[in-house]
Amino acid sequence: MILVHGRLTGETVSWFNRNPAQSNQYCLYCGVLVGTGATVLSDKEHFIGRNFVPTGALGSGSFNFIFRSCRECNGRKAIAGMYRALPW
Repeated sequence: MILVHGRLTGETVSWFNRNPAQSNQYCLYCGVLVGTGATVLSDKEHFIGRNFVPTGALGSGSFNFIFRSCRECNGRKAIAGMYRALPW
């Protein structure tokens, strides 16, 4: 692991808290309010960064980012992930 912007590669970064007031306040995908006073359901979401930075920028590691997202966006991500995992 190497230090990148003050964090070790492979280290979990979490903005999620069971209490919405202590989590990120907006869905990072669509921007809808998911924190205090939200009218939409939200979920604990994870984003594992592997392929969105230049090769070698994180050394051999990646990172795991945990945050709150709206349930609709989290569901869309799950469906998209299923199709990417298919062998054809």
